[in-house]
Amino acid sequence: MQHYHTRVAQLSELLASYTYPVPFSEHLKQYFRAHKNAGSKDRREIRALSYAFFRIANALDNKDFDNIAATAAKFIENQTDIQSFINKTDGFHIENIFPFNQYISQVFNDPDFQMSFLNQPAVWIKIKPGKEAQVLAELKSENIEFNKYSELVLSFENELKLTDLKSFKSGFFRIQDLSSQLVSEYYRATEGETWWDCCAGAGGKSLALLEDNPGIKLYASDIRESILNNLHERHSQAGNININIFAADLSQPIINQKLPEFDGIIVDAPCSGSGTWARNPENLYCFDIETISSYQSKQVAILTNALPFLKTGKPLIYITCSVFKAENEEVIDSFSKENDVKIEEQKYLEGYKNGAENMFICRMIKTE
Repeated sequence: MQHYHTRVAQLSELLASYTYPVPFSEHLKQYFRAHKNAGSKDRREIRALSYAFFRIANALDNKDFDNIAATAAKFIENQTDIQSFINKTDGFHIENIFPFNQYISQVFNDPDFQMSFLNQPAVWIKIKPGKEAQVLAELKSENIEFNKYSELVLSFENELKLTDLKSFKSGFFRIQDLSSQLVSEYYRATEGETWWDCCAGAGGKSLALLEDNPGIKLYASDIRESILNNLHERHSQAGNININIFAADLSQPIINQKLPEFDGIIVDAPCSGSGTWARNPENLYCFDIETISSYQSKQVAILTNALPFLKTGKPLIYITCSVFKAENEEVIDSFSKENDVKIEEQKYLEGYKNGAENMFICRMIKTE
């Protein structure tokens, strides 16, 4: 790496001024705004060294800053042959890349899971049915390479300006991780039903629900006003008009809110996001495992407060992007013991096997 000592000094400055849990990507933007003399190559190298530092830090015996930074620089130089880098690096332990192994579900006791954090996951898109030709033609005209997962699902190895494409602006495809796309298989909504996406976030799952089931009526809520504005924009772009968007805090009982009984409720719960840390590796280095208990109590509360609005015999869908048992199996175990629900199916979506994020989903049926 050229200008190595300068880059290490910049990394040290970045880490000293970083306040977790602010996304490190946002911290970098602020840093570059304050250092306008940094050119595109400078920004690229600073970004690469920072994320390499986070990816490998836990695996090293010697956690001195200078040693981690030096090893991160070597990692960048050997990214085309990561196994060779590991073999030649003294005191590097694959099993420690993810630092909280005692808390994860057994399905992730896999060396490939650990190795997945050394690579940035792919960027995934879902093409709107009937718009395949237009999207593929524009990708070809822009010389954008992709991998085809299915006729409607494509992945891209590099971060690209996909949002600049005309087909994106026309609503012909949406950017959504593969695992987030696959959870829609567990909804099984039917025409004429009324559904509630009660922690809607950016709206990817509610968009998928309406795309697959245009004949349903959808309610979507979130506690964050800024998210709701984005949600309105995305559904408007997709041409969805049969949707009611409103603010709600499901960590508290819902009162003074006129809501119908629903045929299905989706709880895409706030969580540690540990299934996405390959995309946001600062969490590997900075996350405090003690915060898990606060996530767990909120997750159980949201399920408990949503359940009264669900019709008997209808599904309650619980989703997280976490690999921690405490946010998944333990939440479902606690909730199902205290409420009239039957667990129909629960599983992990092991996205790391496909260059995607990891998720948990449980489909429950209200019994009384």
